[in-house]
Amino acid sequence: MIILDLKTGIDKAYEGAINHESIAGATVFAIEHPSDVAINEMLIRPTHQVR
Repeated sequence: MIILDLKTGIDKAYEGAINHESIAGATVFAIEHPSDVAINEMLIRPTHQVR
């Protein structure tokens, strides 16, 4: 049952994770800016994150 408990805990930890399509979209957004625009940092977090 330890493995089942571990899987349950991991699944719960990833419930609010951002999906890979959203991360890829943010990356493309930064890369496709004109060369005269510098994006130095990006903070990406789920909109439902508890502060």
